[in-house]
Amino acid sequence: MCETFNGYILEAKDKHIITLIEMVRQALITRMTEKREGMLGYRGPICPKIQGKVEKLKSQSRKCTSHWAGGGLFEVRCHPDTFVVNLEARTCSCKKWDLIGIPYKHAISSIAYKKENVEDYVDACYSVKTYMHCYSRMTYPVRSQKFWDETRNPLVLPPSQRRPPGQPKKLRRREVDEPQNPFKLRRNNAKIKCSRC
Repeated sequence: MCETFNGYILEAKDKHIITLIEMVRQALITRMTEKREGMLGYRGPICPKIQGKVEKLKSQSRKCTSHWAGGGLFEVRCHPDTFVVNLEARTCSCKKWDLIGIPYKHAISSIAYKKENVEDYVDACYSVKTYMHCYSRMTYPVRSQKFWDETRNPLVLPPSQRRPPGQPKKLRRREVDEPQNPFKLRRNNAKIKCSRC
């Protein structure tokens, strides 16, 4: 998530702190509004991308055969392997349903055997209701900097930079296991010859 956010604010990263915060705030206002408005017209129970994944898994689940063992337990055969699905606990022995919260093809085969809706077994974090709840918050607008109240506190200045003693390094120090430059000649174990010899 940090890498995604860093990519999102790439042009603001080299600005002064107040400009950076203002650019981030404006980007968040735009993003929150776009996400909220983009989902207003959608009528499905789960988000569109997840719905697409579920539809793809539904077509893959046709190759599996489910055998009901009783209760919510099923034995699902997908050639050449066999899996155990527990619809009540929402688990599968392949562990994919446990990890991502979306029923995998083995579980979808069991759900189809019971003639139930697959979308009801998708985790609540992928629902449109949860999505709209996440983007329901509003970032309030702020007046420009010239309208801000002035304080009596002294100005905050950047810290003074102390130049370390000695000449600054031009090249970085290489690690011990890092390969040396193959184009640079080394002096160690080199034989020195006199021009008269």
